[in-house]
Amino acid sequence: MEGNRNLYWKLTVKENIEFFLALKGINYKTKKEQIETLIDEFELGSKRNELVQNLSRGMQQKLSILIALLEDSQIILLDEPTLGLDVSTLRDLEELIPKIPSQMNKSLVITSHNMRFVEKVCNKILIIRKGQLIAEKTIDEFKNMVDTKLGTVRVKDLNGLEAELKEHSIPFTEEKIKYIRAC
Repeated sequence: MEGNRNLYWKLTVKENIEFFLALKGINYKTKKEQIETLIDEFELGSKRNELVQNLSRGMQQKLSILIALLEDSQIILLDEPTLGLDVSTLRDLEELIPKIPSQMNKSLVITSHNMRFVEKVCNKILIIRKGQLIAEKTIDEFKNMVDTKLGTVRVKDLNGLEAELKEHSIPFTEEKIKYIRAC
């Protein structure tokens, strides 16, 4: 799921759901109960017959996530699910997303620059460089490595981070160390 480019704006909420299920060869009727539950949880019930082009960005994003969850896949990738959302919808997603793995037996992989959101909804952080996994940390382990304030990252344990980055062949020059210390 990425952005709202994966929805058809000239179709209603219900028609989008039906369309994407049909593309996957999934019968709407077999998923009807699950669809109704998700529509209620995502607060889309009153928008069921509304054209997607008339929905707010937040409602479009909720619909995109709902459609992704109807897949029979055990792993769902949510690419920047908070992009362009208002505070209210962001808070809604912070409540909804952590419930999904246990309720639906699915794993979510979320890419995001919104570390506050990641902290609220994820239990692990993976750092990937050039397609290679270079670090896997719990939220608490990651928070112990860095201190985030006002959008900047301050490294608490520079030597530990430097060692970890060197272990994965990430250049970490003296110049960069001085720059980080200066910040």
